[in-house]
Amino acid sequence: MNKKAQLAVPIITMAIIIIGLIFIAPMILKMVNAVVTPFQSVIGNQSSFAGESVGVVQNTFVNMWDWVIFIAIILNIMLFLVSAFLIDTHPAFIFVFLLAGFFMVLFAPTIVEDAVGRMWDMSAFDTERTQLPVTEFVKDYFGAIMVGIMVLGGVILYARVKAGGRIV
Repeated sequence: MNKKAQLAVPIITMAIIIIGLIFIAPMILKMVNAVVTPFQSVIGNQSSFAGESVGVVQNTFVNMWDWVIFIAIILNIMLFLVSAFLIDTHPAFIFVFLLAGFFMVLFAPTIVEDAVGRMWDMSAFDTERTQLPVTEFVKDYFGAIMVGIMVLGGVILYARVKAGGRIV
């Protein structure tokens, strides 16, 4: 069996990538806001047009960043579902998939709430939290989203086993 480009446990890898994106989002916005906001006020004292231009660039980045993270999460989910459709499926793998999915659904929301939630609840990230509404939604409903993705992946794997491993 050819195992090139196949992850051992893709659902856990996908969850780790999503948690990482949610974790770094406010930090990157904090860095951008910490640098650009003072720069905007200083350059605005020299030229109001320059200050407004820097403000436009900052607002564009801030508004775009939430959607970049959301699109990365959607692409990650789509790649997971495509890989679930294309991998070589052995009936025993469904048991491994269900076991890994069970532990991921059991522990991942706790990790998101403890590690990411504590960081998001810090008063230092109040501004950034309001700038990331879609990412905050994904963080709040992470467990339900993962269960839905896992169910879709399981259905795809089950269909592959029932089809005899052929692409239907």
